[in-house]
Amino acid sequence: MEIKEYLDEYTRITDEMTKRGVEKVSTASFELALAILGERAKDRRMSEIAEERKGEQAEPITPKQKTYIESLCALKMEPVPLDLSEMSKSDASALIKKLKAEK
Repeated sequence: MEIKEYLDEYTRITDEMTKRGVEKVSTASFELALAILGERAKDRRMSEIAEERKGEQAEPITPKQKTYIESLCALKMEPVPLDLSEMSKSDASALIKKLKAEK
C-alpha cells in the first residue's frame, strides 16, 4: 500500500471518529486512529497470506510425496490410489497422515 493510501485511510478514520463525537485534535484520538490503521494493515496482510496459501494448495504432488505414499501403501499392503499423479500437495499430505495413523 502506498503512503498516500495510508494517509487517505487515516483521514477517513479520523473523519468517522469526528462524526461519532471523538475530538479530532486530542492525542488519544490520534493514537486510536493509528491503532485502527495498524489493525487494518494486519487484516490486509492476513488476507494476502490466505490467498498465498490457497495457491499452495493447488500445487501438484511432489515426487518425494508420491514415492513416500507408494512406500507406505506397500508396507501396509494397500493399493496405491489410482489418482496419485493428479493429487495436490495438500491432498497428498492428508493421505500421508492418514496412512501413518493406520499403523
